Amino acid sequence: LSFLNNLKAHHDQEEEALFPLLKPKVPAIDTRHEEHVVLADAMTTARAYLTTVQAEGAPAWSASRFTEAFGPVVEVVLPHVTAEEGDVAPGALRAAGIEDDEARAVLAAMAEEGMKADRTTVLAFMLVHLTREERAAFFGKMPWAVHELVMPVYTLPHAGWWRFAAAAPRAASPTGKDEL
Repeated sequence: LSFLNNLKAHHDQEEEALFPLLKPKVPAIDTRHEEHVVLADAMTTARAYLTTVQAEGAPAWSASRFTEAFGPVVEVVLPHVTAEEGDVAPGALRAAGIEDDEARAVLAAMAEEGMKADRTTVLAFMLVHLTREERAAFFGKMPWAVHELVMPVYTLPHAGWWRFAAAAPRAASPTGKDEL
């Protein structure tokens, strides 16, 4: 559910802040919006399955039912993200005639919209799924106590997510320390 919450927050951010500013100069934005509509339907199905499994007295977890529920999300989201990254790459934006001041306005609008997200679920998702380097780049250098004490405790309830991942969790650093 945290992945779905994060994805929804991300799409809401794009729909409210990014797409309106880019649409006049980046025609592919219409296609990305249509993909969001398809993804919203697929995410509703996936959310319904996960909610059902979590309910008291629910049927047992089924990998095949999970794959059936999440398959449409994965089928759309992976090519969507790839295309979207190409649409908003700096070179693509420059080629579309987006000036630096417009790009700064887009970033400011995205940051403002991002502050509206439910950080209790989005933050946990990011802390668990980003590498140490990605966290450092996104959050900046964190004090040792925050990184070594607060984050592990905060993300503890989410540790079980890995059993549903396609790959094992990342190994700890060879030194056993988390230098940023």
